[in-house]
Amino acid sequence: MRGRGRAKGAAFGGLWNRAGVILGPLVVGAILGAGGGLTLLFTQLAGLAAVGA
Repeated sequence: MRGRGRAKGAAFGGLWNRAGVILGPLVVGAILGAGGGLTLLFTQLAGLAAVGA
């Protein structure tokens, strides 16, 4: 029973990891392409890191 929960947790973590790897460059490109500066970019990334923590 414990192995099944551990596998689900690992799969869920892997899902978010892959989503971040795929969506990260797209979001950064969209922010910079829309005229946002590095200050805006790093502010948004800091907010996401705070939510993740």
